[in-house]
Amino acid sequence: GQCEDMEKPGRRDAIFEPQQIEDVLQLADKRFGDFFKALLGTGCRAYSEMAVLTAKQIEEVNGHLLIRLKHHKTSSKKAKERLIDIPDALEPMFRELMSKYKMGPLFRNRAGNPWKGSDAS
Repeated sequence: GQCEDMEKPGRRDAIFEPQQIEDVLQLADKRFGDFFKALLGTGCRAYSEMAVLTAKQIEEVNGHLLIRLKHHKTSSKKAKERLIDIPDALEPMFRELMSKYKMGPLFRNRAGNPWKGSDAS
């Protein structure tokens, strides 16, 4: 049928132009701005990783912060853990959030809940 001739969609990666990033950060409140910067800087998945990230999943190795995800989207296909480097420029933000939220998610919406796709629309 017709579907057999259609191209399969590729990955759903979003590539942002620098001006688009600047526009989002200017329009967003601090909470969403921090969430957005963390996503861009780490490459974490938005809702299955970053939105539920807790301070316990971040560790300091030789003075540098790493995210250690034990259960993630591809954990059954690849290594059981996924280590994600937190860029130096984002470390102060992560340290502030880790200090503020010792329990539960680091990134929260105005209501204090983890970010969901519907929050960003």
